[in-house]
Amino acid sequence: MKNPLAGCAYDRVYQDLKGFSKNGDNFCKQLLSLLHQRANLEITYAEGLGKLAKKLTKVLDKMKVNYICGAWHCVSEGMKSTSDLHCKLGKAIQTEAINPTKRILDEHEKKKKAIDNVVEKAADMVVSNWRQQIKAKKKLKELTRDHEALFRDTESSQPLASPKTKKKLLRNLEKSATRLAKEDEDYYKKNLVACDNKLKWGAALENGHQNILDLEKERLHLLCNMLNCYSQHLSSFGHSLTAYHTQMHSAVSKVDPEKDFQMLLGETAVSIEENKSEFLLTDYYEEDSTSLIEKERRQASIKTKVLRLQKDLEKALQNKRGLERMLQAYLEMPQFSDPKNHNEITEQLSEDCVHSSVMITYPIKMKHFQQTRSTQVASETRSNSSSLPAIVNHSNPTPCLRPENGDSACTMCTALYDYQTEREDELCLKEGDVIVIHQKEDDGWWRGSINGKSGIFPATYVEEISPYPDKTLAEEATSPY
Repeated sequence: MKNPLAGCAYDRVYQDLKGFSKNGDNFCKQLLSLLHQRANLEITYAEGLGKLAKKLTKVLDKMKVNYICGAWHCVSEGMKSTSDLHCKLGKAIQTEAINPTKRILDEHEKKKKAIDNVVEKAADMVVSNWRQQIKAKKKLKELTRDHEALFRDTESSQPLASPKTKKKLLRNLEKSATRLAKEDEDYYKKNLVACDNKLKWGAALENGHQNILDLEKERLHLLCNMLNCYSQHLSSFGHSLTAYHTQMHSAVSKVDPEKDFQMLLGETAVSIEENKSEFLLTDYYEEDSTSLIEKERRQASIKTKVLRLQKDLEKALQNKRGLERMLQAYLEMPQFSDPKNHNEITEQLSEDCVHSSVMITYPIKMKHFQQTRSTQVASETRSNSSSLPAIVNHSNPTPCLRPENGDSACTMCTALYDYQTEREDELCLKEGDVIVIHQKEDDGWWRGSINGKSGIFPATYVEEISPYPDKTLAEEATSPY
């Protein structure tokens, strides 16, 4: 099991945005320091003002182009030509630019610290649960292996053992099974908690990302307001500053924080494919084909776990449908809705949509045992009869539906998710594909055809639709063209 925090697109974008924000904060802090020095140097006049202009130029050289730096470059050039600015301008800078900016930056620092604490807490929960999963998985596999060894010893020693010994062996086997079931339930719950923690971590990253973007937008507006304030004070100093003010005002008028903000969004955007979240599903000892568990017991054990998972998925889908109906009712009758409840339902619906879309990312290995056995039987009987199906060991096959009036109609289904084949007799599915169902097996694998190719596919990846009443439509679905 790999680290769940590794390779997360949202985490990478969040860290990049934090880097942008930290760089911007450093710029603002250095800018405030320089403006404070500027206010002091205004009183002592031109000598210190020239040195300050050089420092400001050096700071701006470290910033990215078009990050409201063009106007500040103009300010730096203006400092060199306005060494005769007096005390009035210095006090104006101190009271109207430095103090408000410093107060806002202090508030931003507190908010960013709170955002980081929430994100780090959610990430710590994910990592902590991930470590618990690894320990629980290891313990469960060891208990399962010991239980199977005890089971084999009990079966092999029963014919020769005395009734008292048999009773003792069976009692030990029952205790082992109880302990194994308890550890299995604990491991399953840890996996559910892992999915929930991953969702909370993703939500914390998303909320933190948006909050930092809002703070960056506010900071951009603050810098723009500082430039405007600076420009207004300079314009009042008369004809001696007219040339400088005209040049700087032209640069300030071109500043657009919205454009800079959109550029920042473009640099930190996340694509839909990168935003897909990877969930950690269970990985049981019974799925290992090299284990010594009997085939029937292996199938029964895996089927029980699959049914449990499917039950939870169906429950999540029911919750999602209920929230959708409630949200639709609020939209149709806004006079009875509360904005706060509306937002809570929308957030819950978004989370349930993610829960309900979690499916098994690979086919249950139980299929491979039946498929291997079926292939062997088919190979042995193919020389005697050509009418037998390719898979003969599946139980209770469900043929295509036939209406009472005699017209042909085959059951159809639509692929809900993409599925990549692992064997030659499997169908490769893409979301939206229409498949004709030929047989339904109890093990969760169906046989069908698509684009002229026949094979098996997992039933959990498709959804049945109304059958075609016309044979021509079914032929079009199975045609390769």
